[in-house]
Amino acid sequence: MLIDTNIVSYIYKGDSRAEAYEARLTGQTLFVSFMTVAELYRWPFAKNWGESRKQGLVQFLKNFAVLPYDEGLAWSWAELFGKTCRGRPMSLGGLMDRRRCLAPRHAAGDAQQKALRACARTHPHYRKLRHA
Repeated sequence: MLIDTNIVSYIYKGDSRAEAYEARLTGQTLFVSFMTVAELYRWPFAKNWGESRKQGLVQFLKNFAVLPYDEGLAWSWAELFGKTCRGRPMSLGGLMDRRRCLAPRHAAGDAQQKALRACARTHPHYRKLRHA
């Protein structure tokens, strides 16, 4: 299951909001997008973390398989941004995740399932992917 930055953040921080997702995440192979990793790697710089705390974040993120960037993803994001955000602000990361991620409240659509299956076929360490 591909999860968004906010959920990973709740888990990492021990935030009580993580409890709302616990049942759905338990027993699943958990994926994050490369964009989620980049967003979380921003924290040490923005909050002046020391090396030890930064390494703690790096270790924590090893609990997730990371879906990498690819050319098709970049074009999909550009198309989605171009068609849905005309004149309205939206974060780049949020759009990227919206294209490839399972939103916490929604089941995956065909496009998301195809993207996840493609990762499972092309990346050996993603083979545990459970299809919905």
